[in-house]
Amino acid sequence: MDAVFIGAMAGVLGAAVGAGGAVGAAAVTARRTDRSQHAHWRRQTRREIYARYLECITPILINLKSFPVAALNLSHSDRVAELRQIQTQLGALPVLQAHVDLEGPEEVADCARRLTHRCLETLTVLLLALPAEGESFPLQSSAFKAAYDSADAAHEAFRTTARQALDDPQGAIG
Repeated sequence: MDAVFIGAMAGVLGAAVGAGGAVGAAAVTARRTDRSQHAHWRRQTRREIYARYLECITPILINLKSFPVAALNLSHSDRVAELRQIQTQLGALPVLQAHVDLEGPEEVADCARRLTHRCLETLTVLLLALPAEGESFPLQSSAFKAAYDSADAAHEAFRTTARQALDDPQGAIG
């Protein structure tokens, strides 16, 4: 009788330990899955924010780069209108910049701030170089070239840093 009782107790105890182990393994797996899904969601959110920022800033860079050549065939009022259009495009950046700042990581947010600033600097150079009515636009401007090249380099730095942040399994650079 004692042997049967001990055998039964061993069986019940073994089943309880096995069930406990299965429940524990399921909990660990669920926690890892939750973390993995959260990390995936964060990457997707960042990807969307970064893409929207790039979708806004890339045409600005294209317009800034092409302005000196296009300005040769434009009247003074059309030149001013083109620069105001670029200025309006730049006006959309603070909202997108806030989203990049919120999503991070800090390295990507810093790159976006630098890029926005460099585009504003380039626009400022163009505004300062804007000739009076009847004068031709200076096609070769070292100040414009330096400002635009700095903006273009900041654009590449943002794209590179954003890719690194998206590829990083921890979601942070460093």
